[in-house]
Amino acid sequence: MKKSIALLTAVVLALALTACGTSAPPVSEPPTPSPAPTATPEPGPEITPELLARLRARIDGSTATMPLTEALYADVSDVYGYPKHNTTSQAYRNLIDSKADLIFVTPPSEDELQLSADTGIELEVIPVVKDALIFMVNADNPVDNITSAQLRDIYAGKITNWSELGGLDEDIIPYQREANSGSQTLFLKLLMDGLEPMKPPSHWVIFAMGGLVEAVSDYDNARGSLGYSMFYYVNNMYGNSRFKLLSVDGVKPARDTIMSGEYAFDDAYYAVIRSDTPEDARERQMIDWLLTDEGQALAVKAGYIPLRPIEGAEPESDIDPVYLGDTENSSGTGGTVLIPAEEATDMLNGNVRKPLSDMFFDGFNYIGYINDEIARQLQSQVRLEIGLGLSAEDYLSRRPFSGIPNDYPHYELAGGYLRILFPRDNPFFDPDAWVWNFAMDFRVPLRTDISPYGSPQNGFTCIYDRVLTPSPNLSLLLPQFTLFHSPPGVFEHINETLAAWADSLMDDKAVRDMLEEYERVFVSSYDYNHEMSARSGNPSIGQWRDYLTVNYSIYATELSNSGVITGSFSEMLANFCFDINTGEAVRLADKLPNQPDYAKANIYAGWGGGWFDYMEDYIPAAGSVVTDAWVSGLTVSVIVTEPDGRSLLAEFRNGIE
Repeated sequence: MKKSIALLTAVVLALALTACGTSAPPVSEPPTPSPAPTATPEPGPEITPELLARLRARIDGSTATMPLTEALYADVSDVYGYPKHNTTSQAYRNLIDSKADLIFVTPPSEDELQLSADTGIELEVIPVVKDALIFMVNADNPVDNITSAQLRDIYAGKITNWSELGGLDEDIIPYQREANSGSQTLFLKLLMDGLEPMKPPSHWVIFAMGGLVEAVSDYDNARGSLGYSMFYYVNNMYGNSRFKLLSVDGVKPARDTIMSGEYAFDDAYYAVIRSDTPEDARERQMIDWLLTDEGQALAVKAGYIPLRPIEGAEPESDIDPVYLGDTENSSGTGGTVLIPAEEATDMLNGNVRKPLSDMFFDGFNYIGYINDEIARQLQSQVRLEIGLGLSAEDYLSRRPFSGIPNDYPHYELAGGYLRILFPRDNPFFDPDAWVWNFAMDFRVPLRTDISPYGSPQNGFTCIYDRVLTPSPNLSLLLPQFTLFHSPPGVFEHINETLAAWADSLMDDKAVRDMLEEYERVFVSSYDYNHEMSARSGNPSIGQWRDYLTVNYSIYATELSNSGVITGSFSEMLANFCFDINTGEAVRLADKLPNQPDYAKANIYAGWGGGWFDYMEDYIPAAGSVVTDAWVSGLTVSVIVTEPDGRSLLAEFRNGIE
């Protein structure tokens, strides 16, 4: 079937298209800016709580349009809760599969157009608010202006150093987003315009919108970084002072230059429906209302740029004041001396409440550290179902996280960590994603160089930026580390080693055989027979002295036809240990004491395929050797092989001295 998009031909859309200064897809044609007209559409239908209630479960969209949907809910009723948007590409799939009836997104990508054509679905694409593709660099980059041609040459690989643009003699790191994300689709449409961009290394492809902002702001080579995003997102949802927007062809992206079409890469957010949607359908009523002055004023109130000037409409914020304040600057007041662990424990047990600033050494900018750490964790991938990996930010957010202020009251001290807590009525995270009194909490590590309550084992942090699916019923998350005290280049080397392993994982026949056996056992397992999702999760990660370990062990329980447990599967898929001073791979088993004090460990029989039986008061036989080891949090796990060949698992819950 021929790819097609049915465009509205009614007067209301014609006026909106002229006002927007953009042309609706196909995506191969860039927009042509034009002056905004003074004419306005005819009044649309009234949007009632009943109409919105019927639509609620059928609206989807991109990350950057969540506030638009949220504004619709809040304007009409405070009963219906917050929207759940599944990112641009998933929203298109949901619309095409009739799992959603109305989506708010950027234009469809070529892949999304092909999917709609293959399934016999035509899409109707209607601009509802304006936006623009912006380009950003680190605040320390002296370049302020760039031409469209120079941007194309950078992403084509022709310009590689900022000195070619009048900047510093530093390599350009041109980040991209993943295929079919909204900003990537606009990047290909508006900037590249049919020109093929260079294929970037995998670590230059960012999977979350906030992740790209953080990469430009905070990456070790951030001064050479270049990225792109949406104007609305970086100004209303994820702004910080560590990056700046580039002027393009001498025009700075701003609400007025985007409204007028003066800025080169203006476009829109679109309402998209299936073209066979009946004329009197609630989805069309909603779109018609959004195109009225009242609907456009609501969009302005939520911070969006309207299709045409709306007199008296101004953006406003109704966020709880506890989340307002300085989210970037702070100074610790916790002194300069480490507090002994037993005193910290007494403080926890006594429920002593101190200001957040007292948790950090004098002068340390703790709020910048906390917000950066939460932002990193929000970039981690979560596995929702087979074939779908989303970032934690995409999954949990009402609106993407923009930081807590330096006097934030909701926190707890917990054994070398701060738990930053978000009540259920917080503006950022969906209460439905968490079942307790708080919608979400984040564990922020306290290091000995920043906090009197710091732990020497908190020398790193990581995010999970990639989902591996090595077999149908197993998914694994790949970490990306930042090490706080290591020499330059060490954590990059560790991340490259892990990425190379992931890329070649299925080239190893022993791995393929192991996964085949895992699948056989898993298919007979309790999880599989009770229609639970495939096993997934993080690797075991921890630090012992100067050694960082990453361990992937996989487990499954075998059942008979009558449901009786007949055996288990437990194998180590991979075990890494890195020297944090050099980044080189080593064996933790070679670094541990030859004969650890097994009286301090829990011992289990059955490692390698049998049962996991706790062996109370058991001490491995004389002559036993440590054959492998890894760390998870504070627990050091050791595989012990006895002289007769039996393998035991010894867990030292409080570590090994």
